[in-house]
Amino acid sequence: YSTTFDNTLQISPDKKSFSWINLDNGKINVKSSGSEAFEMEEAASWYPFYSEDSKFLYYNTDNVKGGLTLHQCNIETKAVQEICSLEGSGNHYLSQNGLLVIGSGGQLTVYEEKTLSPKWSLKVNAAPMSISQNKLYYTEEIDESYRLCCWDGNQTEVLLDGIGYSYQLNNGTMYFLC
Repeated sequence: YSTTFDNTLQISPDKKSFSWINLDNGKINVKSSGSEAFEMEEAASWYPFYSEDSKFLYYNTDNVKGGLTLHQCNIETKAVQEICSLEGSGNHYLSQNGLLVIGSGGQLTVYEEKTLSPKWSLKVNAAPMSISQNKLYYTEEIDESYRLCCWDGNQTEVLLDGIGYSYQLNNGTMYFLC
């Protein structure tokens, strides 16, 4: 057991790389099979996350405005790109079907994961749940509960109201307590 790992260990979905936060300096370390571990910049979050295909690692850093900046690291090339500044609290992320979804500051934005070019944007304070058949499923807070919505890039459909709790399995199956 090493205190270097503590509770920050993240394993890629393909189980071929892992990352951890060095507790001595706050920097992210990444180790992939067949390559040496490398150290990146200091993270603002203890939990970087991997893309669904395990090719990218996403993490936050503090920015000069007092907020956070989201970055993408290509695991193979070690190239890092800044994606966007994150506003407010309750930032949510989802990497699925080659798309990256970011919920921040009352805005949901969908990016092409390889190019980081924005595909869709919707002004709604919500948490992304799943992407399937080019539709984004998300939960939105209303009154004292939530509702499940489906957005196809043009219009939104409310699928379920009055959600008190939701849970999603790794295979995409979602459960709701209403």
